[in-house]
Parts: sequence; structure tokens; C-alpha cells
Amino acid sequence: MTEVSVKTEISESLQKNSFFTTCSKIWFNLTLICCTLPPVILAYGVMGFQYFFPFGHPHVLVVEGIYKMFLRNCWLTFRILNPQISITYDKDFAKQIKEMTKPTDKPRMLIINHVSFLDAIYVTSVLPNSVMFSVRTLASIGIMRLPAIGTICYAAGHIVVYFKGATTGISKSDDFVVDPTKVQKMGEYVQTHIHNRGYFILCPEGKLNAVDERKLQNFRYGGFKTIEEHDMKVYGMAWTGFGTVWPVGSIGGTPSKAQCKLFPVFPDGAKEAVKKIEEDKPGSTVKIDPKAEKPESNCKILAETAQEIFQGHLDSLWGKKSD
Repeated sequence: MTEVSVKTEISESLQKNSFFTTCSKIWFNLTLICCTLPPVILAYGVMGFQYFFPFGHPHVLVVEGIYKMFLRNCWLTFRILNPQISITYDKDFAKQIKEMTKPTDKPRMLIINHVSFLDAIYVTSVLPNSVMFSVRTLASIGIMRLPAIGTICYAAGHIVVYFKGATTGISKSDDFVVDPTKVQKMGEYVQTHIHNRGYFILCPEGKLNAVDERKLQNFRYGGFKTIEEHDMKVYGMAWTGFGTVWPVGSIGGTPSKAQCKLFPVFPDGAKEAVKKIEEDKPGSTVKIDPKAEKPESNCKILAETAQEIFQGHLDSLWGKKSD
């Protein structure tokens, strides 16, 4: 019997123990509060500092970077304090981290699957400080309006996506139309962050997946417009198990086994990806006409290809062969 299968059996037996599960949930939430409260308190000081400087100012970058490293280590502590949630990393994880952080002249985007609020905590805790110092997320206005999470996101300098149909908290809407009055400002923030050679994180599904943890929701095309426009290198980080640990709309802390895998999606940039897709599937991409008033883009085929690649890696974590 392999080590992974032994861990799985132990995890499943612990889940069936109602007393242990109850204790786990209590401990999980106590440690979550204790490890999240310091970053929330510190966030108000950071936001006060941000008030006096424009987005991307060198002084602000340093303060935000230090804050994000502090946040990363708080949530790393939370992860260590909860060993009942065991994580198995893919054997190439360290190699892929090294590959993703190599010096490059292209901006980098990390895309993740989104099934629980635990995603953000654990993704933050596994990224090295060098990445956390300069990372920003494209975050829905609905998440930014939440009391503690939103406060942390604003202090970390994450870029708000103003979906017109978004409400406070978890969005159940399929309306991903962005407020046109905010698009220009959002684009300026993205451009500034690229100029500062920062990393990006994106949940391409656009909302929490409360339907099936094993199957991705459709990737939204909007984020891939940004990826295409700036010829970004794209990497994926797939997680399994978080839907059990902290299901949507439920109390978190169920002991379980999680898995993580980091892999390249478009490691040479969006333009090279489009060329490769055209070679593999002639006629599948939409040619850009620079003279057209509103030229079509390749964001749709990029999104669909990225989803296909990501689903394949997710299937491998669940032990399912891709079609």
C-alpha cells in the first residue's frame, strides 16, 4: 500500500469520527481567526499609507510587498497548525516553482481553480516570498466588499474587477459584464503592475465552483483578453480536496486530504500559444485585423485551450484519465 493511499484511508476514517471532525472544525476556525486578525488590523495602516500615493508608487510597492509577505507567513502558520488537512504536492512542484520564477521579459499569470475560500489561503501560503512580494490578483468587486477578506485584498493592492452584476460576497450570477466606466482605470492598473514586473493571479472561472469540484466551470474570456494583450506567460495551480475541507456555504475544518499541482499552460506566452494552436488546429483561431475598428481577438480559443490543459491536470490529481 502506497503512502498516499494510507493517508487517504486515515483521512477518510477521521472524517467518519464525528467527535474528531467537530474538534477539527472548532480548532480550524479558531486558528483561522487568530492568524487572520493580525493582517486585518495591519491592513488599515497599509491602506492609510496607500491613500497618500498613487497606485504602483515605489514607496507603496515596498509597503504592500512587506504586507503580503507578512500575510503569507500568517497563513503558513495557519496551515501548519492544521495538520489534519494533509497536502500532497506533485513531484515536480519545486521544479515548476523554479521555472515560473525565472527572470523573463514577459509578465506572468498564475491561474487556479476556485472551489472554496481556502484556495486563497493555501495558494498564498505555498508561494515563495519573492512571488508574494510582487503578486496582485484580479478580484471581483463582490469579494472586495467582504469585511475581512476585502480589507486584506485592498491592503495587498489587488486590482478590482467591477462586474456589473456582482453583489457582496460569493457571486452566483453568470453576468460577467464589466462596468464600462471602470475598464480604463482597471487597464491602467494592470499596465502599471506589468511595468513593475509583477505577478498576477486569476481565477478564470470567475466565481466559486459549488457544483462539482472535479469539473471546471467555463473559463471566462475577459481575463484572457488581458493575457493575450500583454503576451503573458501562464501557469496553472490545481487543487483538490478543498471542497470537502470547506464547502461553499458551510463551516470549514473537515479533516481531509488535499493535493496540489503546478504546471505550465502557456509557458512561452500567449502569442506563441496562438501560433501553436494554429499549427495543431488549422483555422481554429480568429485572425486579428489591425485596421478593423473593433478587431476580434483570440481570447476565446486561449480560454478554451487553457481550460482543456487545466482539466487534464485536474483529472490526473483525481486519478482520472483524460479523454
